[in-house]
Amino acid sequence: MSIRNGIILIALLLGLGIQPAVPTQAASRCFSETNQCIDGRIREFWEQNGGLAVFGLPIGGIEHVLIEGKQVDIQRFERNRLELHPENARPYDVLLGRLGVQYLQRTYNTENLPSKGIAEKDIGGNYLAYRDDCHWFVEVQHYACSEFYEYWHTHGLQLDNNHSSFTEAESMALFGMPISSFQTQTIDGHEFFVQIFERARFEYHPENIDPYKVQLGLLGREEAPIATEITPTTTTTSDSTNANAQPILPESDLAAFRYKMPAPGYWMASNGGIVASAGSFQYFRVLKGYTAPKGYKYVVFAITIKNNQSADSYSRYVNSAYFTITDLEGGTHTTDVLTYHLEGLFTDASLRPGEQTGGQIAFLIPSNSAPAQIHVDFTYTPITIELRTWPITN
Repeated sequence: MSIRNGIILIALLLGLGIQPAVPTQAASRCFSETNQCIDGRIREFWEQNGGLAVFGLPIGGIEHVLIEGKQVDIQRFERNRLELHPENARPYDVLLGRLGVQYLQRTYNTENLPSKGIAEKDIGGNYLAYRDDCHWFVEVQHYACSEFYEYWHTHGLQLDNNHSSFTEAESMALFGMPISSFQTQTIDGHEFFVQIFERARFEYHPENIDPYKVQLGLLGREEAPIATEITPTTTTTSDSTNANAQPILPESDLAAFRYKMPAPGYWMASNGGIVASAGSFQYFRVLKGYTAPKGYKYVVFAITIKNNQSADSYSRYVNSAYFTITDLEGGTHTTDVLTYHLEGLFTDASLRPGEQTGGQIAFLIPSNSAPAQIHVDFTYTPITIELRTWPITN
């Protein structure tokens, strides 16, 4: 097309009232409850990623603050803070404040409330490691369970074009990871179960009907007003409250074997229809009142075994299991006398097709080493679980 013809075409389009497409900014949307408005990219992000239920109402206008030494435009909401970062490509040009971390710093002077790891129990006294509705976040050494985990993985930021479900990365982008265990907190004169995440406080309100039993706390309101200069900090895994927990190897030793354990995760292996998995482990100097001998430490694993065999398979029942581990140097260790007797679950009763069981099991290993493999020896189906992570604290 010649330049002359192009000019004529544009003139015809304008004459017909047809304008070339150009990016538009969302108009203002105002809320009488707080006498505040949202517009532009903030409004678009707010509406596309959960709106009132996730962020709450705006409680202030655009502010100019320092974040990590850089001037940033932000707007505060009841439940969070939205930050504009136009230097980033969409959808990362809007980021969320880490108000959960700031809440813990303000309230407890820490960024991650210590947990008991695999020793964590629910309100009924049951180990969370036994439950099948819990998810273990190895990076921060916390569980999220039941309604809280359901809410976590069914909400998230829209980072792709799939609006029917959320990936783990999208849930992580919205809420972050848990930085506390379950705890009780008094809110408006009533006591509720809550759990703190990096960017939110999950609250359980049993008086509400489903699906409104889990609500997000008003951390934005509790945070405001804040000093003009805001310097977010990085979440770090804190030490365990168990005074007997022994720190893992020093950084110089960790570097020597990190290549053998390339990625964190939940470890699982199977053979002949039997599945064995390990969800976490933790070190102790003192276990059940017994102190590890000099040069050794206890390592305790959370183990789950499931019988996936069909009813007509040759060896459909699981009657016994024997556990050993191999450390990074190749040494083999059997279960210690102080084990939680996971083997007894198999010797006392058969594990039938479709059934699963779990427990915790302890080993003594050299204090300057770490476990590399778990071996579960059934009669006909030996299983070896390759460990691909390590706890970086107690």
